[in-house]
Amino acid sequence: MAFNEQEISKVLNNFLQVQGYTDVTANFVQASDSYYTSDVECGEIVLGGLTNPKADEIFMKYCKTLGLEIEVSVETLSFLHELGHHNTLDFLDGSEITESELIKEELYMQNEETEEAFMQYFTCPEEMEATVDAVEFCNHNPVIVKMFDKQLLNALYGE
Repeated sequence: MAFNEQEISKVLNNFLQVQGYTDVTANFVQASDSYYTSDVECGEIVLGGLTNPKADEIFMKYCKTLGLEIEVSVETLSFLHELGHHNTLDFLDGSEITESELIKEELYMQNEETEEAFMQYFTCPEEMEATVDAVEFCNHNPVIVKMFDKQLLNALYGE
């Protein structure tokens, strides 16, 4: 599927601008070898063209256990999760960041796509803080999130 990278990036950045983020940018790169990535130090979020339905399903189920109260796409929730990395950077101490890096490195080396492996990833301190931030944003701003979700899905898939 061919995506309009400029249109998708525009939707992402318009959301960031309306929400008052002046130190974060977002780009869609279809050739990216990942789903979403976040470079907190550089203030950049990249949405890639890859998907993993199993990971998406487990991630959405996990978000519901954290109290997600609205229906929202995994694409939008994943973007808000990456934004959550920016929002929660100062909440983590060095030991939590180190613990997260070690867990991720171990999981990367194991290269398993089991529910247990995904949950280990999702619940390491760095990832959990970002997801909690995303879920709280959704729950406190359902109208904004629903509008953004519709715009993002339309830019991605013409929905």
